[in-house]
Amino acid sequence: MELPPASAPKADTVSKPLLIALSAAGALILAVVGLFAATRHPHTQPGPSAGTLAAGPCDRAPSMPFTGIATSGSLTTQAEDFGQATGVRPQVIESYVRFGAPFWVSSAQQVVRFGALPLIQIQPRHASLTSIAAGKWDHYLRTYARSVRKFKCKIALSFAHEMNAPWYPWRKSNYTPAQFIAAWRHIHDVFASVHATNVIWTWDPSHYFVDSRPWWPGSAYVDWVGLDGYLRLGKNFHSIFDWQLGKVRKFTNKPVFISETSVAPGPLAVPRARSLFDAIRSDHLAGLIWFNRDRLEKWKIQGRSTVITAYRTGVAAMKQPQ
Repeated sequence: MELPPASAPKADTVSKPLLIALSAAGALILAVVGLFAATRHPHTQPGPSAGTLAAGPCDRAPSMPFTGIATSGSLTTQAEDFGQATGVRPQVIESYVRFGAPFWVSSAQQVVRFGALPLIQIQPRHASLTSIAAGKWDHYLRTYARSVRKFKCKIALSFAHEMNAPWYPWRKSNYTPAQFIAAWRHIHDVFASVHATNVIWTWDPSHYFVDSRPWWPGSAYVDWVGLDGYLRLGKNFHSIFDWQLGKVRKFTNKPVFISETSVAPGPLAVPRARSLFDAIRSDHLAGLIWFNRDRLEKWKIQGRSTVITAYRTGVAAMKQPQ
């Protein structure tokens, strides 16, 4: 065995002092690292995991009266474009999904990180209301509800909107109001059974001139009421919404907002847009969702400079205290 040089200390004379010194240095380094991690600014922290977001501002509903958009595709890209065009950042982003599709966690995360509330319209195009009420979709509903619970942030959910109108498969000619109510309550109860309590339940009838009262699930099953209606030529807020709004306010004092609306192009588009925001204040509505998709009419606001000005002015007035 090779011996160490004469000038080198023996191993048994240096091991303990070195170990003590190294241990002390390591403890100091760990303490400094821990202090840095505990005190660094929150924006340097890692982002949330794929399934959840930390509780915070996202566990609260937006302040009222709020503004938002209904759109499709890349939700936050659409919201950014809308905000750049109008100068108003949407507080609610509404999208449409098929009943039977999973909870879109990534889309909801994007909306929350944008700073908005996800409002999801679930459309039972290929599932009967009677089968839902009978429990045949419970596995799907429990899975969806658990994903929502795990998400933690607030979301708004609506089911089978415009049920009192004649154009959707769940329309009044296909199902009775009692069948709609049974399906709605069953979905609500499944969410409650798995403790998915971070849901704002929004019941959204059409402005259509059929009294929505028979389809009302009851105050224990609804948090917000949304009314859908569009301002085409010759129409304003009052001619479209007053009749149904009056009916709704006879049976509930839940917050009412306009869940889908827009203004069709034409010579009177600006006063029609103004009528929307005037009514938010005069009728004490909770907010307004602009339908920013071109379907049947050119509803999108981009490129419509006079309507954009009316929108921006209306939002500013709507936000002023009364």
